Amino acid sequence: VESAKIIVAEIEQAGRDIHLMSNLEDGGLILGVDPNVCESLLAPALGRLMNSHPKLKFKVLTCSWSEVEDKLRKRVVDIYVGLKPEKLSKMILINEICLAPPILVSNSNHPLSKKKLVEITDVNKFPLIGGDVPNWFLTKIVQNYPKIFISIENLKSVFLISQDLSLTRRLLHKTNAIALLPKFTISNDLEKGTLVRIDLKNFPFTSSVPGVVAYLDGYPQSPSSNMLINEINNIVSHKYNKH
Repeated sequence: VESAKIIVAEIEQAGRDIHLMSNLEDGGLILGVDPNVCESLLAPALGRLMNSHPKLKFKVLTCSWSEVEDKLRKRVVDIYVGLKPEKLSKMILINEICLAPPILVSNSNHPLSKKKLVEITDVNKFPLIGGDVPNWFLTKIVQNYPKIFISIENLKSVFLISQDLSLTRRLLHKTNAIALLPKFTISNDLEKGTLVRIDLKNFPFTSSVPGVVAYLDGYPQSPSSNMLINEINNIVSHKYNKH
């Protein structure tokens, strides 16, 4: 029975591959996307493709690298877009991209919101929210504040990890939590003044952070995959490299 299921799955995958390769709008592109870049990078890239090809079919899975790596290998997912993983399998190819750095934010009534420059000891008194990020990202924080965070594990124990950006926004509005977020995801809140940026002394993310567009080696990219990758590269070169 299990062998039959595998054979059926392979046949279905082969059918999808044929459709993807034969026509831009057939087959249904399946994307794995880090929530940190979903709104800021994937949304405008897909928007451009949808405008030029209204019948384009796609499915977006919001997930971290740890959740999507196996799906890429099994070809359940065609492309992954997100922060650069800590380790990469030899089966996975990547296009490296530069992403805008995250910022530290709170609600406008937060006790730290009116301070010009805050210390990490001040920030550490409040709940901290962050996404599911690779260890190199956390290492930067530990290295900049070794007296507060003695290890990556120690830092992880302090952070509330949330992959749901809408939940994070609600928590920021309703509590004294502080979050590390991509600026684009909360740009409307910043413009309205309901959320504010906190300037942290010795903040580790002052320039772009490494991201990737990842896909499985040994399989040609479909027309829709190639067009999406091109759109992402165009957006990155025109926007994110300015940060």
